[in-house]
Amino acid sequence: MDNLIDATVAYNLTRQTARHIGYELPTELVDTMTRLDTLAAARFPEPDRDALGEALAAAVLDNRDPLDDTTITRHLMAGVLKDSRYGTLLNDHAKRGRATALTNAVPALVKTWKKIVTDADNTLAAAREQVPNLDVTDTNTTHNARAWGQAREAAATLEQITQAWTMVMTATRHARTEPRTQLLIVADLTAEQLDQLGPHATIHTAVNAGHRFTLADADTYRHRCEQVQAQRDEQKRRAALALEHRTKGRSLGIANT
Repeated sequence: MDNLIDATVAYNLTRQTARHIGYELPTELVDTMTRLDTLAAARFPEPDRDALGEALAAAVLDNRDPLDDTTITRHLMAGVLKDSRYGTLLNDHAKRGRATALTNAVPALVKTWKKIVTDADNTLAAAREQVPNLDVTDTNTTHNARAWGQAREAAATLEQITQAWTMVMTATRHARTEPRTQLLIVADLTAEQLDQLGPHATIHTAVNAGHRFTLADADTYRHRCEQVQAQRDEQKRRAALALEHRTKGRSLGIANT
């Protein structure tokens, strides 16, 4: 996943999410990305061998040093730039610049996203009080349709923030994300709770199960993942011990017959 997502892709999704939900991206991030985008349109004069030859001849005939002739220098540099594949050089520079800009913007983005996630969670909590057994995937809900609609919109917001933060985390190398633990980005769940949601759990299934939502920064996300993994390891250890005890019990039973 890390090799497929770069800062440009992550930024474009983040910008799209901002437009859809309605929040402002950090000004410095937007300005830097816009400035770097101009590099893709950069074009330099093509080398002109005839013009270079004419300038060289004029310098020699006038007994001038060709290296002091700006016309000659410009024609030579045009050839050097073409041979250097300047488009690739500029593109590589832009990629590094975008990655740096996006990395620097992470604290501001997370701060904004945390508030949005908290607001969405509060909307869901209020909807649960008005809509019994809230199911944001049930489009046939007739009980308090307004509250249900707000809850569905809040769930969609959580989904978009999760996707954006996943992309940014991966592109900036803040943390590695996996589909099976992606929910932990916006929900502090235990291994048991994740298992109850099923192998293909989504924001919607977590909402329908009544879970609360808080955005995790990169460190918190890693901590949540580590906690879940530790719980799974403990479950496996207990299962192994239980199997061992059952096996010993059967062995003793056979020996006593």
